[in-house]
Amino acid sequence: MIACTDGEVRRQFNLCFTGRITGGGLAISDESTEVRPARHGLRPRSPGK
Repeated sequence: MIACTDGEVRRQFNLCFTGRITGGGLAISDESTEVRPARHGLRPRSPGK
């Protein structure tokens, strides 16, 4: 949990999707800080593991 100075409390989380590139390129949104491809078969570690 993250408590912001304005009183808002947030729970941070990450989403990972499996997909196939069919065109275009990787891009971030105004709410994202990073996007990158992962090697097939690798899964991100859960926090604390």
